[in-house]
Amino acid sequence: MTLLSQAAIDAATELQDVRRTSGQLRRREDELKKILYDELDGDTKGLLASGLPIVEITEQVRRTVNASKLEAMWPDIFEKVLEEKTSRVLKISL
Repeated sequence: MTLLSQAAIDAATELQDVRRTSGQLRRREDELKKILYDELDGDTKGLLASGLPIVEITEQVRRTVNASKLEAMWPDIFEKVLEEKTSRVLKISL
């Protein structure tokens, strides 16, 4: 174990605050999006009175692989393409 300096303790405290704030910001973003989606009511563009569009909804397609289906259908292929990655997780308990 490492005894942390005051700078590291301050960094951990600030990081904890940033994480809390980012969660609040994500929730607020969702609330604001809901207001806009409700107002647009199926339209894809929101205009100012001058006719200038300021909000636009577009669709974006993302393709993914259904890993559980692939494993069920072709377990041997699934094992061949399976990759394992390790990441570091920083947990703060202040």
